Amino acid sequence: MTQTGTPGRNPMRAPDHGVTIRIYRLGHGDCFLLCFRRSQQDDTPFFMLIDCGKKGGSHVHDEIDLEEVIEDIHAATDGGAIDLAVVTHEHEDHVSGFPFGHDDEDHPVNRLLSIKRLWLAWTEDPDDPDAIQFREDYGDELITLAAASAEMNRLGLQGGSQDMVRELVELETGGLSPADFLDQTARQLKISPAALTAKEGQSAHALAFSNVMAADKPKGYKYKMRLAGLRHHVGEDKIDYLDPEAGKVWSLPGVEGVKVYPLGPPRNEKLLKSLDPRKHEEFKLRRRRMGAALGGAAVGAGGASPFAPRHILPQDPVLTRAPSADTDDAVVHEWLVATYMGPTEDTMLSRRRITGEWLAEAEAMALRINGDVNNTSLVLLFQLPGTGKTLLFTGDAQRGSWISWADCSFDGTMARDLLGRCVFYKVGHHGSHNATLKGDEDSAHPNLDWLATGDDAEDFTAMIPSNKDWAWGKSRPWKHPLPSIEAALIEKAKGRVMITSDLELTVPDEWDRSADADRVKDYKARTKYRKRYIEHWVPDT
Repeated sequence: MTQTGTPGRNPMRAPDHGVTIRIYRLGHGDCFLLCFRRSQQDDTPFFMLIDCGKKGGSHVHDEIDLEEVIEDIHAATDGGAIDLAVVTHEHEDHVSGFPFGHDDEDHPVNRLLSIKRLWLAWTEDPDDPDAIQFREDYGDELITLAAASAEMNRLGLQGGSQDMVRELVELETGGLSPADFLDQTARQLKISPAALTAKEGQSAHALAFSNVMAADKPKGYKYKMRLAGLRHHVGEDKIDYLDPEAGKVWSLPGVEGVKVYPLGPPRNEKLLKSLDPRKHEEFKLRRRRMGAALGGAAVGAGGASPFAPRHILPQDPVLTRAPSADTDDAVVHEWLVATYMGPTEDTMLSRRRITGEWLAEAEAMALRINGDVNNTSLVLLFQLPGTGKTLLFTGDAQRGSWISWADCSFDGTMARDLLGRCVFYKVGHHGSHNATLKGDEDSAHPNLDWLATGDDAEDFTAMIPSNKDWAWGKSRPWKHPLPSIEAALIEKAKGRVMITSDLELTVPDEWDRSADADRVKDYKARTKYRKRYIEHWVPDT
């Protein structure tokens, strides 16, 4: 069994069998150090790092910064020797702990770690035609979204849609404001920043850059630069690109018996772009209609209104500029006309009127860009040699990736059979609604009930890398984890669910006092909570 250490002493030792997983408690972020024994005869530990990042401000208690985590990894690996690193995808909460570009030589990773090999998804392969096209499309869409945000600023729009679009541009560019990103892009393209801004009256997606050669389009957004820094650290000749469609079973260099199956991302463009679950695939957050809560729904031209009648002004008097007997407050009426219809008849259907549809397009594009990157996540399924049990690390894979697993085959072994042996699930996207699919064992699509079936169901454990209080406490809450997903995991795992924001191990009393009490006791013995991390041992006997 692994011995837990502190920086500077007591490095991790290889378990007698199975794998020890150190889950760093960074809040909203993924960083996992896996420790395997090389063989029955060789107890030298094999260390594997999966992602290293966090969302800014999402720390659990006293802030644990990324440098402190890297120092702990240095100590745990007895000098920083990492046999294999994996980056699932390029988002802040997965890569912000890596060096920035080629020149960040003083970065803790470059000073304290020596990474021998790197695994990436096929979408990062610089010579893969599909990957090249995907990156080009992503760059064009991000430019368009930033231009949409700039146009919103020009129109004086604030709050709501503008905030969401701005935040998502910053998320994808690593903190650059839309304006700064456009300036940077214009310099790279050697054109005027004004050429990147939407023209008045055009929808955001109508921007075209056909006059710009593909090779000249902007490269290296901030989180791509983080990955570039890691690639430089490892060396391009020591990078492997994993592709589920190839059907190749991978091994850990020098480790006897452990098999690794890449399940995602899919090659199928339709599935790669399929982000949100369909009705029967989705765990839902129960909602009440606002109209009912406010005293009854009202019906307008578009059907049922979400607001009670007392909160509604008739549309026609505003459109015709005519006072209405139904409008008691003339000041409100005048404000609506001036704000949404413009000062004169000529501007009656001006850009402010058009903006409604345009904003919806910008919001949809923002969410899609974010989801597109999530769905490029490298999904890995590890199989232990003794029992054949598996561990699933999904990154932030969304609906289309899950669906594609149904067709994954490796030397005649279907992914469904391997998922049925899953005893450890790293929950996707912090427990978001679009990263764990609902269904049952008989469903045609992969889902939570496909995991841990038969005898292996008794050993199932789930881990959610989430700071619940931080995520739900945001001005626009992130439903991470979604309560219905968390409840389903607790039910399936009989309480054996770890959340990185929990300061101690808790198992609901109903499971602690049940016929599963011995299994709960065993689980507690294999799971240790420390300030910096949770450490969990998955045995293989």
